[in-house]
Amino acid sequence: MQVSDSPLLQADWQAIQTFEPGDPNENPWVQGRPGPELLEISAYDTAWPQTYLQLHRQITKNCKARE
Repeated sequence: MQVSDSPLLQADWQAIQTFEPGDPNENPWVQGRPGPELLEISAYDTAWPQTYLQLHRQITKNCKARE
C-alpha cells in the first residue's frame, strides 16, 4: 500500500469536515475540560508518510480484530 492508496486520502473532504450538531444537554468533557497543550511546529519530515502507513495498518488491524 502506498500513501496515495489510503482511503483517507481519497475520501470526500467535505463529508469529513461536516459535523452533526451535538446534544446540548450532553457534557462533552467526561473527565473535565482538558488543560492546555503545547504544539510544536516543525519542518516536514520525509519519514512521515511511512509513519502514517504503519499507524494506518496497525489501527486498521486492531479495528478489524474487534469486529
